[in-house]
Amino acid sequence: MNKSDIILKAKSENIIAFKSSDENNMSLTENGFIFVKKLNNNIFYHISFKEIKTCDVMKLSKVFKTPYFINIEKKTLYHFDELINVQSLFYKDNLGSLLDSFL
Repeated sequence: MNKSDIILKAKSENIIAFKSSDENNMSLTENGFIFVKKLNNNIFYHISFKEIKTCDVMKLSKVFKTPYFINIEKKTLYHFDELINVQSLFYKDNLGSLLDSFL
């Protein structure tokens, strides 16, 4: 079984439950993030922010083409995109500015 078969199986069993009706949205539930993280040999990135605004959460699906999980309580974004991780160094803890730089 290859990775795409595993992901399809996980989605069908609601292990990975995307949080949107938008089929291009790569937002994961916490369990989905744990599952994909294991598939990716525990290689992932995380960025912490001072605040996370609702409008920024809405922009995430437009920017991220890889799966991501956002923990609102910890104000942390977990993801698998190296380019976004490097870009985040320029915007430190400002999610809105980071996302705007890609739009």
